[in-house]
Amino acid sequence: MVLFDREISLDRRIMTMIKFCVVMLVIMMSGGIATASDNHNGDKHEALCNVLGAAVSIFQNGRGGMELRRALRSAIFGSETSADISTLLAGLPVTHHNPGSRKNWCGTCTHSDSDHYPGKSIPHDLLCLCTIGTNGYPVVSDGSARQLCGRSAMDLGCGGGAAHQCNAGNGAGWSESNSGGNAKEYVEATWKTVVQTCLQKGLKLNLEQARKTLTEQLKPKDGTSPIWARGHSYGCKGEKEDICVNYDSWCDTKEYPQWLKPLKLALETADFANIEVAAAQATTGTTNGNATQVSRVRRGTDTASQITHHSQTAHQQHKTTDTDPISNLFENEDRSIPQHTLWLLFGIFLH
Repeated sequence: MVLFDREISLDRRIMTMIKFCVVMLVIMMSGGIATASDNHNGDKHEALCNVLGAAVSIFQNGRGGMELRRALRSAIFGSETSADISTLLAGLPVTHHNPGSRKNWCGTCTHSDSDHYPGKSIPHDLLCLCTIGTNGYPVVSDGSARQLCGRSAMDLGCGGGAAHQCNAGNGAGWSESNSGGNAKEYVEATWKTVVQTCLQKGLKLNLEQARKTLTEQLKPKDGTSPIWARGHSYGCKGEKEDICVNYDSWCDTKEYPQWLKPLKLALETADFANIEVAAAQATTGTTNGNATQVSRVRRGTDTASQITHHSQTAHQQHKTTDTDPISNLFENEDRSIPQHTLWLLFGIFLH
């Protein structure tokens, strides 16, 4: 009997040690507990990034009708005539090599620059949401967040030597007062780490999921404006609490055409049964290795049933992935363990 009790006690100790090791491993892999406040503009970036990915997916597919394709061009390229995704994957467009006042580019449509303003295109709006502001705010200096749009200070240009550090008083970042060549490197860093990632997402998204994403994001259930355009009252100048994009009442005129409204309207009447173009450009590649491969593929021979079959297959694969309990531990943008998961593990350990 005594021997039996000792064996039980030993088993309990072993199980306790195993649970302890699991908890410690999870903490080490997560890098700590991440909260929403650690990732500034995280929810806004996620929504707008998903919209860009969905727009790219539908555009590359070639379906929806000419009205939708015009709206998609405006949303993706800021122009109804541009049509080559590979140009965006190649690097920061020349139109953004000399960033102007952040307030004018991101916060208002009352200035005279009709080429750079909030709502010009989705990539432009992502630059407004995700480029660091004055002195590296909010990821360094007097900011409290560890990330901006899921990216670290290093990812967004605050690194690589003393001349590139983002500290109080050194003029780093993009703001109303710091623009032009001084701001380009930070805008370019955001393009590479944020915008191009969203573009690449669209190349892997099936048509069915892309349509669902656009419908959900462009028409919020609560009937308000999209999440990335809410609650901005400081002008989006790139200063404290001012890293944002604002579609003010002066926007949506013929001088400042917006991408959002035309895309929303075109989506309502889009015809996805037929392809409007004989060929669409399919682009695959990676942005971090500067390797981009572009190929031309014929779309005219695809039938609606083939597209549906591919969508269903991809949807089933996506569903299988979502049910993986291990991969679902890592759902935060910064790959950290969600806080509720850690509390669950601690509960198991203390049981």
